[in-house]
Amino acid sequence: MKEKLKDIGSPSNRPPIRARSATANGIQRQKTYDIILLDLHMPVLDGFQTATKLREMHNNRVLDLSDTKIVALSAITENQFLTNESQAKLFDGFMEKPVNFMLLKQYIQQTVSQIRLRYEQK
Repeated sequence: MKEKLKDIGSPSNRPPIRARSATANGIQRQKTYDIILLDLHMPVLDGFQTATKLREMHNNRVLDLSDTKIVALSAITENQFLTNESQAKLFDGFMEKPVNFMLLKQYIQQTVSQIRLRYEQK
């Protein structure tokens, strides 16, 4: 996946997508990100726990996620993901694994376009 993400690249001036298992502490606080991809089922800190910590950091003004999309990745279906509303609301999007990289590329391009549009309107 890391190599595929490098091929997609970061179409904005912000840091490239992190292509490793992220922990909330691994996110660099001084940087902003367009998209954070979180695997829901990781052994140490899963995507739900990481998203919860990231949202708490945002709410406590430790990290600015106002222009960042957090996307859940999982082998479960989207319907299964949505059955737990309290966990699903931590995320801005969901993608089933194996990831369709054309859809991911489109999602990234749309997200960056929306962010740019918001900044142009300010």
